[in-house]
Amino acid sequence: NEVETDSGYATIKSELKSGDLIKRIDGIKISSPEQIYYLLNNEIKKEKYVFSVVRNGIERSFGVCPLIEKISGERKLGISVKSAICGIGTLTFICKDGSFGALGHCAGVSCGEIDGSVYDGIVLGVSKSRNGNVGSIKGALNKSNNLGEVSLNNDFGIFGKVNYGNVDEFKEISVGDARVGKAQICSGVSGKIVQYDAEIVKINNKNRNSEKGLIVKITDERLISITGGIVQGMSGSPILQNGKIVGAITHVFVSDTHCGYGICIDNMLNSAKSTNFTTISV
Repeated sequence: NEVETDSGYATIKSELKSGDLIKRIDGIKISSPEQIYYLLNNEIKKEKYVFSVVRNGIERSFGVCPLIEKISGERKLGISVKSAICGIGTLTFICKDGSFGALGHCAGVSCGEIDGSVYDGIVLGVSKSRNGNVGSIKGALNKSNNLGEVSLNNDFGIFGKVNYGNVDEFKEISVGDARVGKAQICSGVSGKIVQYDAEIVKINNKNRNSEKGLIVKITDERLISITGGIVQGMSGSPILQNGKIVGAITHVFVSDTHCGYGICIDNMLNSAKSTNFTTISV
């Protein structure tokens, strides 16, 4: 975000990136956005502060020079800082040991500990997507039924452990490499898990190691009639080819909601920091 300074509107120049978890500033542990504001404006005012952040599971430190707002004189970072993230999404996979992976889009910069809980969800309805307007799954969380904990959040998803009791209820599946061609999307938008026809249109070799490594098109009229294509809340939906999991849905194209991006499954698995990947269930 731009900040109006004495020299005009400016954006902060620093190594801070979307998804960073701010752990400490000048060695002081951070637990809320309000604490960041207090340190910058009520403690010793400095030109540069040392930020310690966690990015992709790795802690790193670097200097950050705040901007000084023209009217208030306050020190501003010009970024969006969140203390909590809550939402409804789609579980991508579970391993025999209870390890899970899902998509967790984290806009802005977070502060506090990397943790959280996983709850059962109920689909109440769907607001359909149409070109120019992305819809969403309408649902509710059953917070009386805590299924597990989140222990890691990075560019490739959220990961942790769940206790479903009997993981064998899920379909065991092997891991494969994505290819251009016919595919299926697993989705619970109808209230039960159904495989819908889709197509992997393109593999972005330059962006393969990102959450936009695949371009996917929904072709199943059953799903299109329910959702209009891809909606918010479908992120994490497994992409299958030839009976193997090859990726997961990540984004929808606003201009064509039948299409969107996907992440290659190996990127999620490698960042999950678990080795029990031979018994993935979806």
